[in-house]
Amino acid sequence: MHAPERTVVTTGLTKNLAVGGWRTGVARLPDGEPGRALHTRLVAVASQIWSSPPAPVQSAAAYAFGEPPEVVERVAASRRLHEAVVRAVAARFTAVGAELHPVAATCYLYPDFEPLRNHLADAHGVHDGDGLAALFSERYGIGVLPASAFGEPGRPLRIRAATSHFYGETAQRRTAALESADPLALPWIRESVDRVGEVLADLTGARVPAALAPHP
Repeated sequence: MHAPERTVVTTGLTKNLAVGGWRTGVARLPDGEPGRALHTRLVAVASQIWSSPPAPVQSAAAYAFGEPPEVVERVAASRRLHEAVVRAVAARFTAVGAELHPVAATCYLYPDFEPLRNHLADAHGVHDGDGLAALFSERYGIGVLPASAFGEPGRPLRIRAATSHFYGETAQRRTAALESADPLALPWIRESVDRVGEVLADLTGARVPAALAPHP
């Protein structure tokens, strides 16, 4: 780590451990006088604008951040699941010409359709991320967010898509996905991934490569 005496590390239950709704954030401040001074100022501000999380949530946070084996194993399994599915979906985007930075263990994608701007304008009357997100929703029933939702200026043709809903609509299916050595072999996940490929092929007029084509 560079400049540890000036580095603040933040995390929380909601994002770090996928405990949605458990709004508990944690900040680790640097050792030494600068860290203590920052702590004093931070507490002064926080005491006026933040509230204390409920006691059960505090207990859960203390337990989880202690990294017991079952939590560590669950996080590792989740990372493997995210990685397998998100890379498969990313391949669908890049196969039709969208630009996308390499992805790893996340359930979010941020593809850029700039290389397809002329086609999207001519074929669909789409000129920015807002129009593209609307087209995904209205024509294909797929919910995505435009770049403007994240404060990007101008008219970028970027959207954010999430793959976490592919894991199953029931607890049983989500558990099966988490425990599977090959989650893409599970029919409900494979169908969702293939659906993305079909939608993108229709949207862009590109052919789905054979390696990515749906299984017969």
